[in-house]
Amino acid sequence: KSLDEKGIIICNVDSTDFLPYAKLLNNLSIPYAIITDGDFYSIEDKEGESVRTYHVLHKDDMKQECGWLGVERIKDLIIKLDLKQQEEIEEDIEQQEETFNKLGMFIGNYTIEVDIMEKSQEAEKKILCEIFNEITSGGERQKHNFRSELETGEYWKCLNKIENNIGKGRYAQRLSTQCMIGHIPDYIKNAIN
Repeated sequence: KSLDEKGIIICNVDSTDFLPYAKLLNNLSIPYAIITDGDFYSIEDKEGESVRTYHVLHKDDMKQECGWLGVERIKDLIIKLDLKQQEEIEEDIEQQEETFNKLGMFIGNYTIEVDIMEKSQEAEKKILCEIFNEITSGGERQKHNFRSELETGEYWKCLNKIENNIGKGRYAQRLSTQCMIGHIPDYIKNAIN
């Protein structure tokens, strides 16, 4: 069944402008789920100033400080909606995720495209490559590089190729017709459930 038949509306909120929609839905007692990118970043000290670097993958053994812009946005939203006070929000990222999920807010790690690439196994990655190959304006070398980078976990390079040669929207439209359950990141599954 279509989402519409199930009474589900997907609403574009101009990137991350969740507040007015969440206020409206809360006041009308309408259940909702907020899904947002995690926008992971690392922090480096450059000439005495903390500088955020995006488009990096999180590693458990990272020595530099790091964070998620998506987590910061959702914390801010929760406080503005008066669902919790700042001091009530846990410091531990796993506890935060549990709290956010109970409040209907779900956060990825990076962007949805990179989250999908990271989640995908061999069969799913094959589909991602086939879609790229079908609609890219690039040649065989670019197709080879996309496949190699996808296999070696260089997802930001893959996303860059999608953005510069196809467009995220066009790629997503095509993926929506071939999407498998293995493509779906856990935070999306959790939001739907």
